[in-house]
Amino acid sequence: MKVIISESECKILGLKVARIELNNSFDVKEIIDVFNNYEINLLRLKIINPNKDIYFRLTELNIPYYLMNISTIFYSDANRVLLAEDCEDFRFVNYTQQYEEILKASALDIFRGNGGAYFNNPHTAEIYNNEDELKALSEYISKQFTNDKNIWTKIIFHEDTIAGFVSYTIENNYALGNLFGVLPKYRSKGLGKKIGTFVLNNFIGTEVYNYVQIQHYPSLSLHYSLNMKPVGVAYTYQIFRK
Repeated sequence: MKVIISESECKILGLKVARIELNNSFDVKEIIDVFNNYEINLLRLKIINPNKDIYFRLTELNIPYYLMNISTIFYSDANRVLLAEDCEDFRFVNYTQQYEEILKASALDIFRGNGGAYFNNPHTAEIYNNEDELKALSEYISKQFTNDKNIWTKIIFHEDTIAGFVSYTIENNYALGNLFGVLPKYRSKGLGKKIGTFVLNNFIGTEVYNYVQIQHYPSLSLHYSLNMKPVGVAYTYQIFRK
């Protein structure tokens, strides 16, 4: 089980924060050991295609938990055909560390505009507010893009202004979407379709998986329009211990 300690989130939230991603379920003792051995306060636990017993196991932890978000997992086959592209008004630029602050600020703007995609945790409301949560998330995202050599990230410009960004983790024969964001100014202008098309064409010969929050209806519609198929769900829980 891989445990990621998110130092950037720790500094902003004033808590020790960790992330874990698992398939189907988890061992209760292992999760309790993570809290004890790493001395964490807040665990973001993502469960892919959870089993029916998941809530029994969460209850067995005897630690307050809260459902943070639910995502549909979309899939595109490696043997898909090329899609027609129309990206003349936009430039896709490779991410480098010089863009870190720009990306961080842009991510914050995007998350603010999608606040309904996450459920607020009442257990942590007295410790940090929603704005702190968004700042921590944007900080985590920008650090992740910089430090991982398996991350493929493009900054999208309209003329000299950033319009959005897209990021994937590349592993073996698949590409897993990390984040796909369009700044509020450029929404409802077809940029999402342009980005999705660019990504699928770039990864021809590679399976592509994206996580889309179930409350984000425009993004759900976009993925269907790209002929991507829903193949699973992911539940992310916040487990909090003072």
